[in-house]
Amino acid sequence: MSNFVLHIGISLLAGMVGGGIFFILIILSLSQIKPELRISRYIAKSVHQGVARYDFKIINCSSRRAVKNISVEFILIKNNESESGSGNSSAHILSGTDIYNSNISSLDKYNKHDKKAGYTGRVSTHLNLDELLATGNLSFQLSVTATDSFSGVTKVFVQTFSDKSLIKLGLHELGVSVNVSPQPNSSIQSVI
Repeated sequence: MSNFVLHIGISLLAGMVGGGIFFILIILSLSQIKPELRISRYIAKSVHQGVARYDFKIINCSSRRAVKNISVEFILIKNNESESGSGNSSAHILSGTDIYNSNISSLDKYNKHDKKAGYTGRVSTHLNLDELLATGNLSFQLSVTATDSFSGVTKVFVQTFSDKSLIKLGLHELGVSVNVSPQPNSSIQSVI
């Protein structure tokens, strides 16, 4: 009888250890499945009725999964330099009144046959970025937070803009391209 109890105890212990190892392996595997976004390094500028609008393109590069819970922040960075030559910087997160369309809720998974490019999104602002970047001591970051729809893993993507030459008059090209196509009509309006 004691041999039987010993075998039952060993079987239970082996099952628990095996189940625990399996659970740990599943968690580790899921943590490796992260969102894969790309932010265009070019800013598309369009002017409509005398008002400039600056668009930033976000692309879901994952071919298997959609991303959800997308949130966006614009972070203005002022580079301060003292007389001794040492520099520091200060950051200011711009509020919702400074930007609009800042909460794209989700992006579809990448599909090269998707004619509407549902795997891309645009974030826009009416802030005068030409003026901000022309000073030379200001830059800004676009910070995008997204969650993988399968694993639930969240990741932050950041693109820094510090040069006025990154602003291009036109619209972002459709699909995975991050380029901006010039438009013959200066009063163009961006479409998603």
